[in-house]
Amino acid sequence: MNRFFKPFALLSLLALSLPLLAMADEATRVKAPAELEVKGTLKSIALEKSQFVVTVNSKDLPMHLAMDGKVVIDNKPGTLGELRAGNEVLVTYKRDDFKLVATRIERKK
Repeated sequence: MNRFFKPFALLSLLALSLPLLAMADEATRVKAPAELEVKGTLKSIALEKSQFVVTVNSKDLPMHLAMDGKVVIDNKPGTLGELRAGNEVLVTYKRDDFKLVATRIERKK
């Protein structure tokens, strides 16, 4: 009987400790802000991929426009195709793993 008790006890201990480990991991995980904003200059646009590059302080940030992303031009709804390289824009975005996903691009005159 002792022969069956040790593996059973180890498996029971493991099964009981997994939820505790998951809760500890969740409590210590640092969450990124939901959305960030950056103001910069459009460097390039790839319409077919819904991608664009914004230059901020001499640093290029490649971004992807979200499927439900919005483009606002002079306080009116617009499209990515209406923007041009050199436009000053305010981009609201989220980090998705290693990608920057824009939820809103705004250009004002």
